[in-house]
Amino acid sequence: MGLPGLYFIYLNPRVSDVTITQNFFYTFTTYFSIIFFFICFFLFNPETIKTLKKSIFSLKFFDFIIIFLIIGFVIFNSDFTSYKSNLKGGGFFFKLSHFLFENNLVFISSFILGLFTSYLIIKNNKNFLFIFLIMFLMTLNFQIYQKYFEPLFLIILSVIYKNFLIINVINKLRNTLIFYSFLILYFIVAYINFLNQFSSKLVI
Repeated sequence: MGLPGLYFIYLNPRVSDVTITQNFFYTFTTYFSIIFFFICFFLFNPETIKTLKKSIFSLKFFDFIIIFLIIGFVIFNSDFTSYKSNLKGGGFFFKLSHFLFENNLVFISSFILGLFTSYLIIKNNKNFLFIFLIMFLMTLNFQIYQKYFEPLFLIILSVIYKNFLIINVINKLRNTLIFYSFLILYFIVAYINFLNQFSSKLVI
């Protein structure tokens, strides 16, 4: 089913000339940092927290070994000194990290939390692996912007299949209102940033 699309890319030099990342570790850390940002919208739901807690207690020693090996391997091979504040893209936590502390600590922490939370979610429901893979394969360009994920990531979560993240949002009016309140809050923060150009003025 994908052959017509691949043929179209082959015939269109402008499309086929898309720059693929040469820094896999930058792409990997940024991807999970941005994914964690969107997962945060669901973490203010008590049912979701309970589900993830169960997933944590169901983890085996081998699971922790895998998680720590991945985190250690990525951090060891990442040149975080090159992740300057004037680097385009990076997502909310990357910009916040440099805006508040002028370093990558918040960004690195969001990557670790994003990877760990994603592992818990996939552990709870293997189908999430396809969603994360789809988003990852769509963001392999040289620079990753958060706008590539919004609102696509939330739409994919909502329409591909039933899952506990969405069900826990719509099962109660209170949970729905909390979810949309944080979305509106994020929109307000993003609009204030747009008006004042805080993130675009960051330079170390």
